[in-house]
Amino acid sequence: MLQAYIDESIDQSGIFVLGGYIATSEAWTSFAKEWEKILRLGTLKASGQYHFKMSEMAMNDERLARVPVFFRVIEDHVLGWVSAKINVAELRRALARISVPNVPIDWGLWGNPYLVAFRCLVDMFHLHRPRMVEAIPPEERIDFCFDNRVEKRAILAMWENYMQERPSEVKTYYGAAPVFKDDESCLPLQAADFWVWWVRKWYADGTPEKMRTCDFGLFTLRGIRKFLRIDISFNEDQLVTVMKRVLRTHIGPDRPIYDVKP
Repeated sequence: MLQAYIDESIDQSGIFVLGGYIATSEAWTSFAKEWEKILRLGTLKASGQYHFKMSEMAMNDERLARVPVFFRVIEDHVLGWVSAKINVAELRRALARISVPNVPIDWGLWGNPYLVAFRCLVDMFHLHRPRMVEAIPPEERIDFCFDNRVEKRAILAMWENYMQERPSEVKTYYGAAPVFKDDESCLPLQAADFWVWWVRKWYADGTPEKMRTCDFGLFTLRGIRKFLRIDISFNEDQLVTVMKRVLRTHIGPDRPIYDVKP
C-alpha cells in the first residue's frame, strides 16, 4: 500500500499550498527510524520534544545549514512529491463569479481554502493518474494522512459521497478514508511540512520552476534518480471550474450555473 502524507502552508499574501510526499508503507517505517535519529538537529518545542519545522529552521543560517541532513533522509525513502496551490483572494473572486438564477448560494465550508485545496489535491490523483504510471502502477491504491485540523470532520463527512460520485475505475485508486494525525507522533508529516514550505516559498518568490529540480539553494537532488513529480496551481478561472463542479453535486443536473465574470 502506498501512503501520501500531506501538510499545508500559507503566507500573508494568501498563497495556500497543500502537499507532501508519497512512499510505500515499508519505506515510511524505515524513514521514521532514520528521521528520529536526527531530530536533535531540529528545534526544541516548549514540551521538551525535538521536531522538524521548516519555518523554524529558516529563521537563521545556522539552522538552515542543518536542513540538508533532513532532506537526504526524505530523498532516500520517497517515491515522489505532490502539491496543489491556490490563492485565497482568487478563491473568493471565483466564488463570487458563480451564479444560479433565483437560487442564493451559501458556500458554507467551501469558502474554506483548506477544503478547496483538499478537493483540488484529491481530484488531481485520479485526473492525472496516467502521469504517475512510472512510479505508481494503476492497480496501486493510495492512503492519505493529513495533519490534524478542525476541517477533518467535514472532510470525513463528505468522503463517502465523494467516492460514490467517482467512476468505478477511479475508486480503485484510493484506499481507506483519509486519516488525520499529529506531526509529533507521525514523523512523515514533518517531511510533508518541509515540502509545502518550500513550494509555498517558490511560488511567493515567483520561481515555481524550482519544484521540478528541487533547487533549495544550498542543496539539490543527488544523482539522476527519477521521482514522481505532480504540482498544480489553480488560478481564478480554474477555481471557478472546480467550484461549479462541486456546486453541481448539490443542486442537481438541471439547473443552469453561470459564470458572471465582470
